[in-house]
Amino acid sequence: MIGFKGFFLAFTAISLAEVMLFVAIGERIGPLWTVISVLVTATTGVSIMRYQGFLTLGRIQQQMNQGQMPGKELVEGAFLMVSGALLLTPGFLTDAIGFAFLVPSIRSPLAAGLLKQGMFQVLKGGQAAYYSSANQPAGAYSPPGQGHAPPEPGRTSPEQNHTSHGSSAQKPPGEIIEGEYESKDD
Repeated sequence: MIGFKGFFLAFTAISLAEVMLFVAIGERIGPLWTVISVLVTATTGVSIMRYQGFLTLGRIQQQMNQGQMPGKELVEGAFLMVSGALLLTPGFLTDAIGFAFLVPSIRSPLAAGLLKQGMFQVLKGGQAAYYSSANQPAGAYSPPGQGHAPPEPGRTSPEQNHTSHGSSAQKPPGEIIEGEYESKDD
């Protein structure tokens, strides 16, 4: 894991490289065109990122509807967020890295590689579940309406929360009870 020193060194190196690129490009095309090109790349990149984000969101929803955990798609979404931050940061190097993360043929293998190495985890029921290369955590996931997982410790299933009158059963304070609320004013 990269520590604070590694992050600081990378941030400093990228900042210095950006300044050198600004100076070099500014000498060739002029300061006004340099600023315009940075604004155009940021605007174009953010619109492409938005489009890619909607595509990724659609794949996430499709995976969940099929009862699968969308591990790779979630990591790709994280890459898209980083891409957006890099594209909004003024500079040519950060724009180049941001645009690289927008290309699915670059982003997808990076996401799959991180998942394969177990770099990302999901908290489920208070326990961490690492994704495998098959994008499945150690535990079943079933979307609403297609079966259900056993209730988490300390919680009951929705079927157990109802009395014969259809109202929620009385539970000790501190427990979360899912259901509907009906106010009966006298």
